[in-house]
Amino acid sequence: MAVAVARDFRRKASAATAGILAAAAALVLGGGIGVLVQGFDAASGGGYLFAAGSTLLVLAAVAVPARRTARTLRALRRRFPTATIFLLRQVADLPYSPADFPPGHGWVATVADARGVSFWSMGRHPSELASIAWDALGAIVPHEVADDRGTIFVVNVEHPASTSPLPVQLGYCSGLFVGALGADDCRAVVPLVNAHRALDSSPSH
Repeated sequence: MAVAVARDFRRKASAATAGILAAAAALVLGGGIGVLVQGFDAASGGGYLFAAGSTLLVLAAVAVPARRTARTLRALRRRFPTATIFLLRQVADLPYSPADFPPGHGWVATVADARGVSFWSMGRHPSELASIAWDALGAIVPHEVADDRGTIFVVNVEHPASTSPLPVQLGYCSGLFVGALGADDCRAVVPLVNAHRALDSSPSH
């Protein structure tokens, strides 16, 4: 079975999702009941419909990409049951991007297994975008950096095509949220990723 990652992220995202859905349900259902009890008129009915519609649109805007991302991760877990699977994106000020790194700064699904690290498109049937064999990767080390948003937690990846480590963020999807992992989750994921490298270099390979 694939190793569960991002425990802290999933715990917080699940709690936040439950709170958001409860608040949305209270607004939509409670507002509807209030309008019915007080009597439907143009002013109250129009205000309720606007508030309810806006709430549902915001939820849909958040839920649709999150569902697509979650579906991608599930598909990859089924395809690679022993792999470590997570999201990855380049840090905005990445000094250089090798050709075998995923393009752009958006999240891509990432699979670490005995073959190396591979990057996959989003969707029900993800396709491989790029891959890097373990012998083409140097150290993978968690690291804290400061930018204009404050301190963020990244993973530095040594690549032979770059003169300096490439900083990337790790992420995950749970509930309504797609986002970056915090320090504890990153520190937990990196040893899992490096364990696949050890399997690749074992005498049986």
